[in-house]
Amino acid sequence: MPVSSGERRGSVKSSSSTLPRILGSRSRMEKRFSYMIRLFIFILFLAGLLVMGYSNNNTDPISVWIGWKGIKVTIGMFSIVLASLSFLVGLLIGWLGEFRQRRRARSAESKLREAEKQVVELHQRLDRAQSQNPAAAMQKVEDKVAD
Repeated sequence: MPVSSGERRGSVKSSSSTLPRILGSRSRMEKRFSYMIRLFIFILFLAGLLVMGYSNNNTDPISVWIGWKGIKVTIGMFSIVLASLSFLVGLLIGWLGEFRQRRRARSAESKLREAEKQVVELHQRLDRAQSQNPAAAMQKVEDKVAD
């Protein structure tokens, strides 16, 4: 019993509704949870950094040369500033890497949609060929199966 083109299109359409889930699109709750985990890690890092920086009782300043200018700071403050700058550079690198991943995901999504359009077009062409000459179409299918 041949399947009508409406049923075929329906099956392709239902698979395209799962497209965002396949490509890694997350729900609002999942995004919020991910954000909260990142925030929690950041707060733990910051708390540890502040405890380490302020618990250092050595108040002897050290000279730090930044280019042409020298500054005198305590070791605790120097460690807080240095670790904060390192953390921010790490965040920037991760953020830039995420852009590359999003670009790949968009590319994969467009290729998948294009392939789905081709499948629908091929189903329509098959239906037209079967409706014009069903006996010849069945014969071609049987010949291909026999090979």
